[in-house]
Amino acid sequence: MRPCQNKTEKPVKSAGWADWQKANSEALASSNRWVEQNGLPLARFRQF
Repeated sequence: MRPCQNKTEKPVKSAGWADWQKANSEALASSNRWVEQNGLPLARFRQF
């Protein structure tokens, strides 16, 4: 990859990530609420 391509690609990727987060914010909030209420699903298997 050429340097000029790399510089333009990064803002495009971060904009795509921001769009994804905005589109899925309700699902992410729901998942976070579930974890707050129930804990991590596999927490009993953690070694740390």
